Amino acid sequence: MGVSATVAVVAGAAKAGSSLLGMLGQKDQADARRREARKQAEIAQEREAREKRIKMEQVDYEAELAKERAEWETDISLEKAEFTNERIQEEADIVRAAQIAGYAASGVSLSEGSPLAVMSRTAKVAETERESVMRGHEVFSEARMKEADEVRKGGEATYEWFRERMHAETGYEVESRLAEASMYRKKAKNVQYGGILSIGSSLLSSAGSMGGGSGGGSGFGGSPSLGGSGITSSEWFTKNY
Repeated sequence: MGVSATVAVVAGAAKAGSSLLGMLGQKDQADARRREARKQAEIAQEREAREKRIKMEQVDYEAELAKERAEWETDISLEKAEFTNERIQEEADIVRAAQIAGYAASGVSLSEGSPLAVMSRTAKVAETERESVMRGHEVFSEARMKEADEVRKGGEATYEWFRERMHAETGYEVESRLAEASMYRKKAKNVQYGGILSIGSSLLSSAGSMGGGSGGGSGFGGSPSLGGSGITSSEWFTKNY
């Protein structure tokens, strides 16, 4: 083998080595981007789950807080109503005692007639006032508990809207990331395929220089055969990848 052939072989080997390094570098870069894209998709899904959990906890907290406040205000209202009714009863008792004393001093019988009717009316008025107070308490309590229930329903509706929006946004991001990952996967395969063709071409050129151009021929479509085996680079790639 002459000097020129030796130089050609060395140059071909160097070119093949350079092509191999370039191919590996580009393939690693494409694989790294694919892994990063998939990782970002997983992060987006984890973020969606975390934010939905936080939102649900917030909704539950606000609903529970509204309920506890309504119950507390209801208890306070009941205490006030009971206190007011005690005062009404005390005043009614005082009035009844004064009426009895007045009628007794006048010698009027309390078992019948106008005195009995007056005292019965006094007792009835007191009873009506007490019922009115309790009714006011019940109306207030019902309103406050209804408000608390509205807070809960509103929170659930807000969470549902938030959940759907997060799902749509995350779904779009995940779909984009997975599409990006698929693109980089294809790119890695293309780089690998192109690199193999380049390496095969360089090696065949070197072999041709060594054999005076009597080495392997070309496959269909101009793809060089590997080592005179009759198998083209593209066929070898398809078989092995």
